[in-house]
Amino acid sequence: MNEGHGFELVLFLAQAGCAIAQAVIFAYYYRVSRLEHLRLWGLSFVALALYLVAALLAIDIAEPPAGGTFLRVLLAALSLGAAYLQVALLALGTIVVLDRRPAPRTVISVLLAATLLGVFTALLFAGSPAASPQRIVLRSGLRYAITSAAYLIVAILLWRRARKSGLGARLAAFAMGAYGVELLHVLGILVAEQGFGVRPRWAPYVGVLDLVAQLFIGYGLVVWLLEDERLRYERADSALRRLRDVDPVTGFPNRLRRLSDLKATRRATNQRTAAMLIGIDQLDMLRR
Repeated sequence: MNEGHGFELVLFLAQAGCAIAQAVIFAYYYRVSRLEHLRLWGLSFVALALYLVAALLAIDIAEPPAGGTFLRVLLAALSLGAAYLQVALLALGTIVVLDRRPAPRTVISVLLAATLLGVFTALLFAGSPAASPQRIVLRSGLRYAITSAAYLIVAILLWRRARKSGLGARLAAFAMGAYGVELLHVLGILVAEQGFGVRPRWAPYVGVLDLVAQLFIGYGLVVWLLEDERLRYERADSALRRLRDVDPVTGFPNRLRRLSDLKATRRATNQRTAAMLIGIDQLDMLRR
């Protein structure tokens, strides 16, 4: 194994590990809150990890003396199917966040179409060694273009929603946008290599940028989840306080709240305090 391949191996494994860790975090929060977008985003990170592992295995098999055309094509189909599935899950999760819940049949159709698209691009030109440039452009170029467009669109939509949220949503939207731009950068490198035979010196290290962007996406989403948990706690606490202190029929402070206010006023002013209680006959008629 050469040094460049070893570095690539480390980057692939690091990104897969980060994706698995993020999927575990989303699975935990989904179990607590049962929010559908957490489930979809968690599954998207599982698909991302599957893509990275399968792509790494396909690269290893492609090197001599391993050979194995059938296994290489199978791994390529698995990796590309998972890659497009990850994009579809990310987009569906974002749609749910925007309060536009798609129908279950629509979700299944989108996920199936995305997976079949990945498998189709892996099988096309698979048995023709002479069509290697076309195969690279179809598999990698198309995936980079679609994935970058999806991340940029998701980033724009989340940024609009982030104006009503805290730092976490803004950070996640910015990181997704940065990752979309990075994928366009990788697409540009691929076009330069295949079209003009030029390979930039920094090309072997673009995986580092992918890893950093992925880390920031995960960090932003986790901060967003924590902020949403805090908001839900504050709303629940406010609702409990209202049930305790306010009469549900009239909307006025109840007797316990009034007595508590009187005691607080007396302690604060240290003066004599008088209270008048007025009873209303046939209050039920007023309520109706």
